[in-house]
Formats: sequence, C-alpha cells, structure tokens
Amino acid sequence: MTEFVEGQTAAPRTEDVPSREKDRVRAPAGPPRERRRSNIGPYKLERRIEGGKAECWLCTDTRDGSKKFLKKFPSPKMPSDDDRIRDRAAYENQVRMCNEFLLHHQQVMRDIAGLRVGNGALVKPLDSFWHEASFFKISPFVEGLQTFSAEVVRSWSAQRRTIAIRSVLLALRELHDQGVAHGDIKLDNIHLVETPSGPVARLIDFDDAYRADAPPLSTVLGGTEDYYSPEVLVFKGFAASPTPLPLGFASDLFSLSLALHEAFSKDGRKPRWGGRETADAGISALSGDTVDYQPLGTGRPLLEYRLKLCLALEPRHRPRVTELLSACGTNLGRIA
Repeated sequence: MTEFVEGQTAAPRTEDVPSREKDRVRAPAGPPRERRRSNIGPYKLERRIEGGKAECWLCTDTRDGSKKFLKKFPSPKMPSDDDRIRDRAAYENQVRMCNEFLLHHQQVMRDIAGLRVGNGALVKPLDSFWHEASFFKISPFVEGLQTFSAEVVRSWSAQRRTIAIRSVLLALRELHDQGVAHGDIKLDNIHLVETPSGPVARLIDFDDAYRADAPPLSTVLGGTEDYYSPEVLVFKGFAASPTPLPLGFASDLFSLSLALHEAFSKDGRKPRWGGRETADAGISALSGDTVDYQPLGTGRPLLEYRLKLCLALEPRHRPRVTELLSACGTNLGRIA
C-alpha cells in the first residue's frame, strides 16, 4: 500500500489511506440538527409527530417520566442580542409583543384548568414558555386518539353519530363554562377515543382560544379561514356588516356546524351556499345566501335543524350548546 508522503500536493486515494485515517475520512455525517437536540428544558424529545405548520414532538418529562406532547410555534420569535444592537426600538417592541403573547397563553391555560373536571374531553395545555428564540407549549399525550373525519364515521350507526356529536358538545360546554371560546373549531382539532359506550370526543389545540368577554386584538385573533364565522371576518376587517356581530361563544358553534357537516354528510364536505360550493361560509352568510344543510344521519331531526341554525348570520339567532345537547336526547347511555 502506498503511504502518504509528506509534502505531497495531491490528496491520497481513499484506498491508499491507512486504516485509521480511512475511518476518520469515511465517518458518516452527524444526524440532522433536530435529531441531535434531545432536551427542551425538562422535556426529553422522543419522536417527531405530524403537526401541520408547527414542529411537534412526543416527549418525556424528566421530572416524573410522564409522556407529553410538545409543540414549537413557528412564530413569533424572541429577538436576539444582535437584533438589539441593530435596532433597539424594534428589539424592545418585539420583546414586549413576545411577553404579551406568553401572558395571553398562560392566562388561557389558567382559565381552562379551572376546578371543574367535566368529562375529561379537553386535552388541556399544561405549560407554555420561551426557550431560546422559540415559543413552546406542553399538553398531555393521549394514547389511542383517532381523527374525526368522514372516512372514520362513514359506517357508523345513527346512535354512534349522535353519541359522538353529544360528546363534542359536552367538551365545548365545559370550555365555555370557563368563559373561554376555542377560536379554532375544525375537524383537525376534534379527536376521538373509543369507549365501551361509544366514541368520545377529545377537543385539542387551544392556541387560538380567548376569553369570550375580552377578545384579543384583531391582528392576534387566529383560527382557520375556512371555518371563520361572519363575526370573525368582520372583527378582523375582512368584511363589513350592516348589523353588529358580537364575537363570542356563538362563533365556535358556527365553526362546529361546518365541521360536523363535513364529517357526517353524505359527500363529506362543508355545506353548499346559494347552490354552490364555497370555502367562505362566513362570507356567504354575510351575503345572505341560503345554506343547503344535508342530513347527518343521526336520526335526530331537531338536532340537525338546530345545527343548521348555528349557521345563522347573527350570533343571537344561533342555538346555545345546551339547546343542542337537549336535541341529542337522553337515551344514549353513559357518555365517558
């Protein structure tokens, strides 16, 4: 084997490198950065979980060994010392906004925690904090969750469908009883757990929740546009209304009605408005279009009638959660 000669200008061929050097040259590249990172505070990252735009992980709380769900927000970002040097005023403004963001989430977390246990249908946030430049939230990790979708419920009986809807309503009532609106009701945020008495909902993702008596700034109010109520569109300045549309609990019911139609209707889609399909239900309601609400297969005409009424333009004309629960009936067995 040819040895490397001192002063040689060309790099040696791999086969000419002594075994020790060959091992060094051929050492595999290190793992990606996100795999090398093993801890965020007391939380040890275990495996990545699909979470849409956010970075989500199954993690272990090193303090007690429990499994948790960790979510890293893509924004906002805490500014760095370099940002402070470049523009101190912009730096201080960003720090203030980040601190307000944290306080808002911590307040919602305290409101949701409350004293009432309810039916355990809220997967409540447990912790929120800044780590380096990013914002993180911690929630319980719940085993056995399945998505709430048209594919899952297609073969369900009328009673199973009603039990599932009732459990979603119970979860929403528990949240509203704490004075908090969810702000982002959609199928992706409603999961199911199978119990002996039937499918039971678990309401997740309170990132856009707010106190119904004190909504956040319009620029902060989040949610998903496809599920926006008319009052959210007006509040955010996306549309105008000739009549006042107060923002509060009724907005969740508008979004929930869209989601339940998407899950249970025959074609597995949101309602048609004015004889056409549209992703802008809130705009259609503001335009005075008539909604075509298909049967949901629950065998409960009053329930489905009231769910259709949840798409009324004015919040005061929409049924309350208690009215919807009443329409579900009481002979459904125990709801876990």
